Amino acid sequence: MSAGTLALKADTAGVEMFFLCGNSSLPELALPAEEQGLCLLRIVQRMRLEQQQLEGVDRKMEVRHEPIDQFVLSVLDDGTNHSEP
Repeated sequence: MSAGTLALKADTAGVEMFFLCGNSSLPELALPAEEQGLCLLRIVQRMRLEQQQLEGVDRKMEVRHEPIDQFVLSVLDDGTNHSEP
C-alpha cells in the first residue's frame, strides 16, 4: 500500500493505493513520488464503463507470452481533499 494524490481536472483528493496484480516494478516507475513522498495519479482521459470499452481493455490486458507491461491498482479515498478552493 502507498499513500498518494488522485488528480482529475482541477480537483485532487488524498488516496490509498493498493497493488492488485501485474508487473510489480511498474507502479514505482509510473507513479513517481511528489515532494512529500506521496504518489501522484493524474487522470487525463476518462473512459465510459460500457461493455464495448471494457472488452477492449480486457483484450489489451491478456498475456500473450510477452512481458507484462501493465498493473492494476485499487485506489480508495482516504478522506482528505486537496482541491484548490
